[in-house]
Amino acid sequence: MTDNPLSNIANLEQEFEGKKLLEDEIIRISQNAQKVPEEVFSFLFHPKILVIIRKGILVRIEKELIRVGHGPLLKRVKANLEKSYLHNTSSFEGILKQRVLEVFVDWNFDIDKSIIVYILNPKRLQGQGDKPMVERADANTFEQEDENP
Repeated sequence: MTDNPLSNIANLEQEFEGKKLLEDEIIRISQNAQKVPEEVFSFLFHPKILVIIRKGILVRIEKELIRVGHGPLLKRVKANLEKSYLHNTSSFEGILKQRVLEVFVDWNFDIDKSIIVYILNPKRLQGQGDKPMVERADANTFEQEDENP
């Protein structure tokens, strides 16, 4: 994470299915665990990698704990608390209509930012409407499965 915005990086898919609902869920989780972030920015870095950046997430007591040297303890506590919410994959799978394989979260307390990374299986979940996504092993790409081969 840097101070610089990521929106200028080429190849970021900033619009994706479920983006608004996903960001709303992240805001709800953040509010339950700490406070509503000042900003939320999400994008697909790759069909299998969803990145969410939150800015302005620390409350005053957390900032004071960091100032007096308890940043590592705060990070462990926040990791336990937030991961319990973020690992509730059923809500995220429903929003994204994809299987969640793993989730990672980290914080940069110096710039008051957090990053959440979801590793996805871009195959459509059964019963989710659109044609399923299938991996083409030879090309290592993902394509719409044709109903009539």
